[in-house]
Amino acid sequence: MIYRAHNALTVFSCPKSFVGNTATIQRNALKSWIRLQPRCQIVLLGDEKGVAEVAAEFGVAHIPDIDRTPYGTPLVSEIFSKTYNLFPAARMCYVNGDIILRQDLIQATRQLQHKRFVLVARRTNITLSEEVNITGGNYPSGLLGGMELDSECAIDMFLFTPHKALINLPDFSVGRPAWDNWFLYNAWLHKFMVIDATNIVSVLHQRHDYNHVPAARGNGYEGPEGDANRILAGGSWDTLFSLMDCTHVFDERGLRVARDRAHVEHRVDRMSRLRPGFYKVLGSWKLRTLACWLNPWV
Repeated sequence: MIYRAHNALTVFSCPKSFVGNTATIQRNALKSWIRLQPRCQIVLLGDEKGVAEVAAEFGVAHIPDIDRTPYGTPLVSEIFSKTYNLFPAARMCYVNGDIILRQDLIQATRQLQHKRFVLVARRTNITLSEEVNITGGNYPSGLLGGMELDSECAIDMFLFTPHKALINLPDFSVGRPAWDNWFLYNAWLHKFMVIDATNIVSVLHQRHDYNHVPAARGNGYEGPEGDANRILAGGSWDTLFSLMDCTHVFDERGLRVARDRAHVEHRVDRMSRLRPGFYKVLGSWKLRTLACWLNPWV
């Protein structure tokens, strides 16, 4: 069945099985998405335990059939393409199943009239040990325990304007390292505005374990699927972007090109490897810096 979009925003996610503490975390997240105003089209993907039942309970859309890796992990390519084909919208938001969103996301994007952008924000790690009641997108004080801003590399939410370059993706394993960082590189490569909205958009990540990762090693989320993701991403750190690679910053002062010293120096270092011929022509460090200051896509 083909569904017609009646919303300006489609929020989609591929949750894990709704069991134990994972169920609590994901229900908290889903409640927050449903309470965004104006109401969005919410889409859950996959046939993990409890997904169909929770989708029916909350009255959100469900796409059960998703192609997977040999380890059984859903493919990012399937998640994005099937959602867009069934629930197209002017703007789309992929979000991990453990992420709580707040109304500040909608308030921020209302100010963006641009046709080609990807908006991201650093996640804040929190601890919620119980299912909570949300009123107007607000959580009872005391429940957001141990709040901690995560690194620029951890990206759990993309709000973007749909384009084939952002929909037709490689067969990455969802929930494993590298694909989210490559997504930013891919957007930059196709001249999208890559916007860091950390200062005005809340991305609340509920802490959890990594017992679900097959053949895990080290820190728990590394393993053969993460290795495969990095190979698909080009096998180099140069194509794995962080929020330091964003072309623009969006905060209380509005939207502007990321031209502060930290961003420009990071860009010069990154682009010297991605654009070696261009940088050789420029010659001096001052000219390279000026080029990165003027144009974040050089």
